[in-house]
Amino acid sequence: MTSTITDARSRPRHYLLILAALILFAVAAAYQFVGFRSLLFGVGSSVPVDIRLRWIESRLLVEGKDSHSWGHPDPELPPALRWQRTLGGGYPPWATAIGLVAAPPVSWSLARTWFAILNIGALAVICAWGYSIGIKYSRPFGLFLVAASLACAPVAICVSYGQYPLLIAAGLVIAGEALERNRKLAGGLALGFALVKPQLAAMAVMAALIRRQYAAFAIACGVVLTGCGVMWALTGIDPITALQDSQKDAKIFSFLSVNPLTAWLLPMLGFERTTALLGLSFLAVGCVAAWSAPRNVRMTSLFGIAVIISMFWSYRRGYDCALLVIPMVLMFEAAARQGNAAIWIMAFAFGISLWVPVRNEQWTWTSVQVAHLAVWLPAAITLYLSQSREESYSTDYSAERMRMEALA
Repeated sequence: MTSTITDARSRPRHYLLILAALILFAVAAAYQFVGFRSLLFGVGSSVPVDIRLRWIESRLLVEGKDSHSWGHPDPELPPALRWQRTLGGGYPPWATAIGLVAAPPVSWSLARTWFAILNIGALAVICAWGYSIGIKYSRPFGLFLVAASLACAPVAICVSYGQYPLLIAAGLVIAGEALERNRKLAGGLALGFALVKPQLAAMAVMAALIRRQYAAFAIACGVVLTGCGVMWALTGIDPITALQDSQKDAKIFSFLSVNPLTAWLLPMLGFERTTALLGLSFLAVGCVAAWSAPRNVRMTSLFGIAVIISMFWSYRRGYDCALLVIPMVLMFEAAARQGNAAIWIMAFAFGISLWVPVRNEQWTWTSVQVAHLAVWLPAAITLYLSQSREESYSTDYSAERMRMEALA
């Protein structure tokens, strides 16, 4: 009788989740169509410029050249981006070597097709992870989390530009799940790949170190050192010099950041002081959060907090926000686990901030930046505070399962 009453009460909620999932699937279909069409077929002004640049860097690398010295000598760059012909990409030396795998020096059509396949794989990883979380509560909730992940506008922007953040998000999911299963090698390799953009993944790697995942941390560092060695061997440029060159180019790109904190501080403090102030401040916050979290907290939960920190401690563009799919899923999970109306509201606010199609110059609007700041940072606090309840829930569930097994 109790089960019947519970099912009757949950039925309207299931219907609402199904309706929301259907709407989000429709939005996702439009977003992903536009994103992959640009990645696979874009030319001229709609060319996926970032993967094009990474592809040029790979071709230069196998010729023994470094883009920070040679720029991007590509006659097919759109007129608005031809200034990048004389600049490097601002990527660290190991990232240029990783580009040999992500953007291999094959024909352009084959390279962009390969990158599309990698992104499809990344979406599959993220959707499977979200569904596995949602199905613990109900099938409609699992489908809703899949739809919510696919309907994120920054994900489609990331795909359309041929950027790395979606792959990094999948890497962090793989790393978190692998470390939960004590698979150090897989976790470390995934973390090492995620460091292709260190400003997005370094906080997650630090969280792994603080949680005593020493083997995975060492393997991730090994990936970085191997990448540096590959670039050194091919170009003859030592990693320190290559890193300094990448920092010089990164400084040139800093004015493009849509992180409101960098936008406010750069005119007052300059690049070096702003980078140091934000980097050290948020690094301290992230380390304290990882250190003080409950003993049984999942690595993916810590990575979710780390991802939000990465949005504010350094340079960030709109496509980098594709990583926020991780904390979004975790926010909805926290809402379902606790049944708290306030957390449901925060979760949907977080989702809406990613589902709304913010494009190009709109990321620089003060209203958009303040809204993101007001939604994402409280979400990080909520995820941190919900970890103790997550541990309590896991403990209660395990105890109940042991009791049922004993009775059986």
